[in-house]
Formats: sequence, C-alpha cells, structure tokens
Amino acid sequence: MADRPLCLLALNGGRIRGLSELVILEEIMSRIKHDLDMDEDPIPADFFDMIGGTSTGGFVCAVRKHDVQATAGPTLFRTYRVRRNATYNCTIWEAFRATSAAPPYFDPISIGDPGEEEIFIDGGLGYNNPTEQLLDEARRQFPERKVACIVSIGTGMARVIHFPDSPKTSPKKLIDALKNMATEADTTAERVQVRFQDTQDTYFRFNVNRGLEDLMLDEWKNLGKVRGYTSAYLNQSVVSSHVDVVVKALVASKVVPRSDGSTTMVSISGRASKVDDSHKQPPMLSWHTSDPIPDFQHKIEDLARSRT
Repeated sequence: MADRPLCLLALNGGRIRGLSELVILEEIMSRIKHDLDMDEDPIPADFFDMIGGTSTGGFVCAVRKHDVQATAGPTLFRTYRVRRNATYNCTIWEAFRATSAAPPYFDPISIGDPGEEEIFIDGGLGYNNPTEQLLDEARRQFPERKVACIVSIGTGMARVIHFPDSPKTSPKKLIDALKNMATEADTTAERVQVRFQDTQDTYFRFNVNRGLEDLMLDEWKNLGKVRGYTSAYLNQSVVSSHVDVVVKALVASKVVPRSDGSTTMVSISGRASKVDDSHKQPPMLSWHTSDPIPDFQHKIEDLARSRT
C-alpha cells in the first residue's frame, strides 16, 4: 500500500559494538512477534520501509577516500532504483566491503567499471550516524508519505574511540576524521532530537548509556559484555516504554480498518509471511489491542526539511 505511513531505521557504525544494535532490534522484533502471535520470527525489513546504516550498522553507506567529511556527503549504495543521481550498481559484497573499510583494520576498496574505479573507505568517517542522510533519502523517494516512526540506534555513548597505532592512520585529514568519530554520532543524535522536540512519538533514539564507551573497536572477545550492557539498558523502565511505543507504531503502520469496526494487520510479504508469490494477496494477522490506532499526521517532506 503506497499510502501507508513510513517506518525508518538508522543504524550507527561501531565495529564489534554493532552487536548492541542487533540486541535492540531483536527485542523490538520479539515484542512484535508476541503481540501478533506470529509463528515465525519477523525481521526488521518486514516492518521498516527504509533502512540506512554506516559501517557495522547496515553496510549501506561509504565515502570516497578523498572526500572524508566532504560537504557532498557519503556515497549511498542502494538496493532500489532511483531517477536522479544514481550511484554505481555494485555487488552486495562490494558495498559490504566498502562500508567496512575502516582504517587501520581494512584497506580501501576500488569500485567501478575498469578505468573509472573510485576508492572507498568506511562511511563512519564523518557520517557515523546516518539519520540525517536517511531522512533526506526518504524525502526524495517518498515525498508525500506520512511517517509512523523514525528509529535511530547507536552503538554506545562516546568517550574515546581507541585505534591501535598503524601507518594507515598517518594522513592528518584521516586522523582528524577518526577523532571526530568519537562524538559525531552523539552530536548528530542531539541535533536530530532538537529538530523533533515538538513532534511527539515520532523520533526515537536508542543508545546504551553505560559500559560500551571504553571497548576497543576490535575487541571481539568482549561480545558478551556488549550483550550484557545492552540487555541492562533495555531493562530500564523508560527505555522499555519507548520500545513499546516503537512496536505500536510499526504494527499500526500495517493496519487496515474493516467495515465492521475491527482491525487487522496487513501481513508482511517476507520470510515471516511465507508468501513467495508477489501476485498473491498477503494474509491478514489480527492485532488484539484496546488502544486506539495512532493517527499519523506528519509528512516525511516536512520532517526532513525542518532544520533548526
């Protein structure tokens, strides 16, 4: 349904701390599964209309090596067609490799037709929180659509991002970008929060506020700590209530009212619905809730342009 309200998801970069984002998404999907009494596990792509991520957070965003922190913005590797300013149609592994090319762990990658290749590095260098890029892209693709929710998930509050010494980090411009990564995601989150301060229950930021800030980006042995700190964060009453509001918005964005006054939900046409034929109508799942269905009023065009 082309007129359904949009659900948008922005995922930050953070190397091994990206597990925190997965734990948060896992909790959101788990609550949806319970509320809809689903047999199969839902996945984020079943409910979010557009997902944008940097580095670990989605593998869809990278920057040209010579354009670190350039005003032109990052290069967007898309899984859909666009009319204007289309980027090179690279393979999935190339996009994955480009946006994970974080010095000093991985070398840059050349992508493009022979003789026209461009060199890319991790989009986290200057765009570690891609929420604003996601809003701009959604406005371009769905200018008339209303918005159910905008969810931004971080990889822990910043203090200092630790990198081992390496000759790959020697250029001054790159060093400056690496230093800015420590605070850029939180600065962007605060800027977006201010933009949506008068728009209730639309923008949600989830970011573990204790425990992850001192983890080295390559400390894979600390994955248990990442999950533990994130679980404790989700157990906080305020955070848990915000997760519930997001779950309600995601489900409500799929609801179609019936003439008899009851409501059902349009089933997702992905793994959870077991519908492989695109010509078949998706089955309906009942949503048993005594709460009123939210009336989403804000258009993405207006929200994306509302800058302070």
